[in-house]
Formats: sequence, C-alpha cells, structure tokens
Amino acid sequence: MKNGIDIRSEIKKCIQEAGYTLRGFSKASGIFESHLSMVLNNYLMRPLGMTHLDRINQTLGKPEGCFYDLYVDECFISGKPHRSRVKPFMLRCAELGKQKEINQVLSRMMDDLDKLPLVFEIAEEIYAGGNPQGAVPFYECVAENERHQHDENLAISQYRLFRTALGKDNDANLKAVIRFEPYRNRVPENYQLDGLLQMINVYFNLGMWKEVEFFSEELCNLSETLYRLDLHKRLKSKKYEPLQTERHLVVYYGYSSLMPSVSLENQGKYQKALDLIANYADLSWFENLGEVGEKEVAKFTMWAEANRYTLHLLLG
Repeated sequence: MKNGIDIRSEIKKCIQEAGYTLRGFSKASGIFESHLSMVLNNYLMRPLGMTHLDRINQTLGKPEGCFYDLYVDECFISGKPHRSRVKPFMLRCAELGKQKEINQVLSRMMDDLDKLPLVFEIAEEIYAGGNPQGAVPFYECVAENERHQHDENLAISQYRLFRTALGKDNDANLKAVIRFEPYRNRVPENYQLDGLLQMINVYFNLGMWKEVEFFSEELCNLSETLYRLDLHKRLKSKKYEPLQTERHLVVYYGYSSLMPSVSLENQGKYQKALDLIANYADLSWFENLGEVGEKEVAKFTMWAEANRYTLHLLLG
C-alpha cells in the first residue's frame, strides 16, 4: 500500500513544481478536476488507471513510464492483482521494455496460480502485436508455473518460446528444439506443422540426419492427415473454415519429402535420395491450391529438377 500513496505524493509534488494548480492541470491534461482530485487524494475510492497515468506523465513532460516503478502496488491495491490495471500496465511495460516492473508484477501474481490464464492472455496480445521478445517473460512465467503438463496454454507458451529463440546460433537453436520437442504434439495442429518444419530446419543445419528423417516422416503423416481432413470438411460443412497455417498446406507435405531426400544426399546415399524426389516433383494433384499453392508447387518442381540433375551427376 505504501507505493499506492507514494505515487500520488510524487505526482502532486511534480504538479506543484511545474507551477500548476489542480484546476490548471485539469485543463492541461484533459482530466476532469473532480476526477483528478479523487484519484490523487483518495486511492481507495478512485484507483489510478493507466490512461490517466500516461496523460499525467505526458502533461508534465516526463519521460515515458516515469512513474511506472511506483505503479506496481497500484495493480494490487486491494491485495490481489486487479485485471483492469494489471493488463494495460503490463502491455505498456512490454512496449517500453520495463523489465523490472514486469518481473515485480509477475512475481506477485504467482502468489495465486489461478492468474496464469491472464498472464498467457497478456503474452498472446503482446506477441500478436508484433513484439515477440516482449512476450517472452510472460510465456516463461506460464512455462515455469503451470503445473498441468498437458495444459494447452503451457504447450503454446513453449511453442512461442521456441520460435522466438531461433536465430543464427546453432547451439542455442538446438537447446530450443530440445526444450520444445516434448510439447510438439500438444499444441494446436497448425502450430504442430510449423513447429515440426522449424525443428527439421534446425536439425538439418546441424547435420543431424537421423532427426531430419524422423521428424520429416512425422511432418508427412501430419500434413497428409490434415489434408484429408480439410477435404472432408470442405465437402461436409457449409461453414467450413480452413486451418490457419503460416504456409500453404502443400508446403509442409512437400517439405516432408524434400528434406529427407537432401539429407540422404548429404550422407552419400544418392540412389535413395533420388527415389524420394518423385514424392515432391509434381504436387499439382493437391486440391484447392489457389494462386499461392500453385506457386509453391512450382518451387518444388524446380527443386526436384535441380536435385535430380545433381544426383544423376553424383551417381555417374
């Protein structure tokens, strides 16, 4: 409760130092004078919201987030985390990179694990807003504190952490794959496809050929199953909604044959690699390709021709 008072004392001091009366500051900030008076003088009657805090901050000409270190207690003014203050505060902290405040709030929220769904909700909103790195502390919080290992939020958090961790460091990428691998079948099917594709890429870059072939087969089975299911839904459902994936479904199916073929080539197993090319050389049979799918099919045909030519040369 101490900071709940301190933030108001600090704001009132800054207002006075800037030469404002309460009425003058009300006009400058656009906050009703009665509302401003209640916010600054009676924190139990009128909690301080993020919108007003940022407006006060802007009117005073302070750096963004100037009062955020004092705002943490405002999120727990009733003793428990208050959703209407925690969520907007965490979103702004993520936007401004206020890691200390994020850690303080998350630590206190974990006194009640029933708040984990709110943490996940905040993480997803930050991620969807184009700030995946900003969402990492929230996904880590879910990953570290969720006790139900088959919880979907936990699996999605592990998937997001996996995707965010991928970069140019192969060793770090391998650690990310190993961490995500147990959760790969627990995420929604569209994430399973993209997760497997990324895992195969990591193993390929590391020359771990057995893993490339193993997970390529898994990707093949999954993409084929989802393709058949997609066809069935199109025929049976008037309210059909296609599976939302990062790439066209034909990409996952084609990739599941392309990568083991290239893997076999790298191991000197040229004939086996050549035999697999037929599996991705002509994917025009794939239904509902559309313009995007047709372009992807053309790419696989081109790769097949180039790889076939190379393998014939290697075979003599």
